[in-house]
Amino acid sequence: MYKLKRFWESIKNHFNAFRTDKFSIKNKGSWANYIFILIGIIGAVLLLFSNFLSTDKIQNKHSDTGKYYKFDNSSKVKVDKWLWNKNQNTLDVVLEYKDIDNSGIKEDKNLSYIARANDNAKKKLKIKTLAKTNNRVALRINDVKKGFEVLGLEIYTKLDDSEKQKETSLLANEKKVKTTTKNNPKNEQDYILEFIKSDQKNVKNNINISQKKIKNLEEKIDEKEAEINKLDDEKEYQTKTDKSNTDSKISGIQDDIRDLKLDIDRKKEEIKEDKEAEKLLRSKYKDTKEFND
Repeated sequence: MYKLKRFWESIKNHFNAFRTDKFSIKNKGSWANYIFILIGIIGAVLLLFSNFLSTDKIQNKHSDTGKYYKFDNSSKVKVDKWLWNKNQNTLDVVLEYKDIDNSGIKEDKNLSYIARANDNAKKKLKIKTLAKTNNRVALRINDVKKGFEVLGLEIYTKLDDSEKQKETSLLANEKKVKTTTKNNPKNEQDYILEFIKSDQKNVKNNINISQKKIKNLEEKIDEKEAEINKLDDEKEYQTKTDKSNTDSKISGIQDDIRDLKLDIDRKKEEIKEDKEAEKLLRSKYKDTKEFND
């Protein structure tokens, strides 16, 4: 306790700002010391806090799989996979490109990629294209070692031989990507088969969506027909003018029913086409697998 008291006395003797016998508005020296100390403390706190926020902001960034990100004004890109092989020091990424209206777009030579890790942002990591289809691409980024924290994959559109335009950046967080330790990573054919399976899944999903829409349309038709039956029953006690108005309402509802039936026919045609696509994809998968084996 005595040592603490002596320490406090030494502080008060060193800074006039803390001396009770000298602290006053007239004593400019005490006020100056007090202000400088206060500014120094606030500055140090803000510096440490801002550095913490900046580091936290970078280290927690990640582009989630299964989510679309804006690519340019007319298209978007989805990350289907981040797979970090800890033994091979590689990061596989599978991307899917689509138009805004969800129709597939071609991933072609007009796109290029640059990858950098947060632990050495100046170094461009080597990227290999493993497989490519109409709107999907599988890339392998090399030299991705433990401690990379966050890896940025920049996507560019080539304007000509010398110029390119950056479209977007996708981020892979070391703590959030899937990992593997297999010594036989997937090759081109593996990813081609994976692309076919993804197409099969999408087609099956489209069929299920169309079937649900047909069911909803049929329910609406049932509601419309029940409404017509109710109006017909009311006509028994209506005047000639009222009956004419009721008939007009019924005619309008019948037009709605015809439109709903046309929608059902269109959906059935879509299902028919999707089932044909599903059949072709099964054959494609089987033939590709047999050829590889």
